[in-house]
Amino acid sequence: MKTNFEIRAVQLDLARQMESMDFIRNYIDFIAEKKYNTLFLYLEWRVRTKTFDIGAKDGYSASQIRELVSYAETRGIDVIPGLACFGHAELLLETKKYGHLCELRNDVPGRFGTSLKYEFCPSLPETRTFIESYFSEVAELFPSAYFHIGGDEPFNIGFCEKCAKQAETFDGEQALYRDHIKFCYSVVSGKLKKRVMMWDDMFEVYPDAFAALPKDIIMVNWQYQKNVTGWQGHFCNAKFMDQISYYEKEGIDYLIAPADYFWSNIESFTAAVQGRKCLGGLFTVWEKKNRLMQKYFPMIAAAGELWGGDAEGPSEMILHSALADLFNTDDETFLHAIEQYMEYPGKGTANTENTMTLHPFEGPDGEHLRSLRTMAGVLLSSQEKFSGTFAGMIVDDIIADVLMQEATERLSLAAFKMLNGQETESFDEIAADIAAVWEHNIKVCRQVRSPRDSAFFRTLQESCLKVISDFEENMEKCARIKVLFCLPDVYEAERVTIRLRSGSKWINVASGVYKHMTSALYTKVFFVPEGITPAEIEISASGFGGQGICHVSVETAKGKYLPKGILSVSGKVWEPERILDSDVTFAFFGSQSTLDGYHDRCIADMKNVVRISMEKQK
Repeated sequence: MKTNFEIRAVQLDLARQMESMDFIRNYIDFIAEKKYNTLFLYLEWRVRTKTFDIGAKDGYSASQIRELVSYAETRGIDVIPGLACFGHAELLLETKKYGHLCELRNDVPGRFGTSLKYEFCPSLPETRTFIESYFSEVAELFPSAYFHIGGDEPFNIGFCEKCAKQAETFDGEQALYRDHIKFCYSVVSGKLKKRVMMWDDMFEVYPDAFAALPKDIIMVNWQYQKNVTGWQGHFCNAKFMDQISYYEKEGIDYLIAPADYFWSNIESFTAAVQGRKCLGGLFTVWEKKNRLMQKYFPMIAAAGELWGGDAEGPSEMILHSALADLFNTDDETFLHAIEQYMEYPGKGTANTENTMTLHPFEGPDGEHLRSLRTMAGVLLSSQEKFSGTFAGMIVDDIIADVLMQEATERLSLAAFKMLNGQETESFDEIAADIAAVWEHNIKVCRQVRSPRDSAFFRTLQESCLKVISDFEENMEKCARIKVLFCLPDVYEAERVTIRLRSGSKWINVASGVYKHMTSALYTKVFFVPEGITPAEIEISASGFGGQGICHVSVETAKGKYLPKGILSVSGKVWEPERILDSDVTFAFFGSQSTLDGYHDRCIADMKNVVRISMEKQK
């Protein structure tokens, strides 16, 4: 697979996880060796300037930035800063001094019912003054011809008192986004004389805003699904749109931006732009605060080889060659194990409450567990020969993660079996294995990161272990409600609230967004106090999109309770009686179109409610 990418960039997310100067220099050495020519420093508000200084512990000084840029230049690496002109401004807006620039100031609730200080208010003159000043100071430190302004995920535009009047119509809301981006463009392109880059995900909800922007903005298109056969929407029902073809037709430069989740994502996204006028690729590497980074280096190395322009042959051959070079080995079994790991979902994640209470309808996939055991066996048998080397550091991190994922899969399976009255593996043994991997990660974290980071890892370990002990305690002392959900679109974010009536008392069971990232049909268990006699259950939903519910049941020490009848329905609920059936047919709360709810807040705000009578199973 031949590419001719002008820009071959890889990201370092310093907004979520600060790294030491030594780490960043070593990272620059690594990517230079792997045929990249650009480092995208995703900074948000980490650069300390006169306009905003986040502090020495949480940011990089001007001299540090200049040092890194200068060092990168010696390795042939251009450094592009990535800031956040609209959303992702919490590092700034959560401070007392700048909270007044937030769209959701004064605890105004936003699109998802929260008041998080996340995005700028575009209507305040002070916002523009601040952004122009900060962008100008940061731009002075980066000689690169490019400047990335962000622009992604400002979901709460038009909610503050000042913006709300203009946002009474959706055209007005679009105009707020358009005008703010045009202002940022004028600062970067006009005053600072740099080429603007930005994420393009918001244009699927604000298409008119996109049409009004200057055509020389470089659009950065991220697609994170395993197989990218073209362009699809991010938040709105994966709307099928060939945005890449539109860019080429209109003469708009663009970058593809795969992620470090799956090799197939990188491979297929690159293949999708073969023979097109793609300016380049930006390999995104997000959010490493709660995990070590070394496990992602094989993916980074292979993408660099794929984009380097020199590699011949099919992408699988390029991948295999890149890994053989990285690990300096021709051990086919070992290399295939690494390749298998590069396709495994959930790299770096740890167990949460959902690990034990949210499962695919058919239960945990045993293939995942056995696959992880096979990978662990192969990698452990090869670990010693890499000891003390750069490759060994990568292998150690991958092994630790494989062991963590294997223990997490065991935990999910054990919880599923216990919830279904089957004999299970000892939770104590699984907890001990999870604790041991965390001890390894904490030890390595002390060597490569700050004491604050290793302390954070310790809190993560404690949280993971508490999830297990809480589950065991709840299984012993509580009754439980089991809900079978149906949701084909993982980007829907309908908030579901569940209440239960026992006698004359209503119990608030749960309120949240419940979804499974790989299964459309899935069960979620909620614990409630023992001793109840379920008479009614109320399920309500509102927000961004909709939520399907197939069935609900309650298990107590007195027996099992099932739906008897529909008592009332309000709002928009499609076929509510389906909840009464013990099968996978489903009622649907809200709208299947997330875009409808985005365009019309009345749809999103509507409370869709069903009340169900319950009776004890005979």
